Amino acid sequence: MKCERLTIEGKNLDTLIYDLKEKFSPSYVYTSYSGNVILLVFEKFYFRQKSDLSGILMIDFENDNRCMINIVVAGGKSGLMRLDPFRAENSQLKRIREFIYKMADDKRWRII
Repeated sequence: MKCERLTIEGKNLDTLIYDLKEKFSPSYVYTSYSGNVILLVFEKFYFRQKSDLSGILMIDFENDNRCMINIVVAGGKSGLMRLDPFRAENSQLKRIREFIYKMADDKRWRII
């Protein structure tokens, strides 16, 4: 399992959700009753390893101009030794991180 936390500051952060949904096509989306916490869950099957890889993005809006994103990627390991020879978890985490950084750069958000 690989995890990372990012804090983003900027205007119009609500567009972040739409962009993430469009890019990663989550199979499950949960929004808290307050609307401050969004959970996106997606899966991808890796034929090389014959295993499912799950990604979870939890976006917690502190206010209109600041949110925290917790990224969790798990399931890329396979076999008796639970190895990840193709580094699927690292690859998926990097893909998500790079997308968020590019989006933040395009929209002039600051990542702390």
